[in-house]
Amino acid sequence: MAPILRSVIFNGSPAASLADLTSDEVRSFTDLKIETLTDLMLLEPDDFDNILGNDSSTFIKCKRLVAIVKYLRSDNTIDANILMAEVIQGSYGTNTTAVATGAGVSSTGQYVPTAPIKLSPSDIPSFSGDIQDQDT
Repeated sequence: MAPILRSVIFNGSPAASLADLTSDEVRSFTDLKIETLTDLMLLEPDDFDNILGNDSSTFIKCKRLVAIVKYLRSDNTIDANILMAEVIQGSYGTNTTAVATGAGVSSTGQYVPTAPIKLSPSDIPSFSGDIQDQDT
């Protein structure tokens, strides 16, 4: 872990700006004694939902915080010049274009290319709803 993280205060840090947190949302973290980036790194994805809430206004903020934590855990530092796209690339080991086009990330953080699912009506067998019509 980079030693500089121990002294970087979360309130007013570039990490809070990257996540687009309001001052009230940052205060929610400091009220829970999450005051440095090292403290932030101890949180898990579900913790962000518990702190910020789980609604449409905080969904992207929580996802950004998850990427920031992964980025920091990889011994990267965040300064005022970094862009969220760089954080995502450093967090998931892929480029942001791949993420935007539907590529996935496995639970181990490895890039997993995915293709869109295509179904046609002929792929779905007909079913009358009768129990005898169901395949075994």
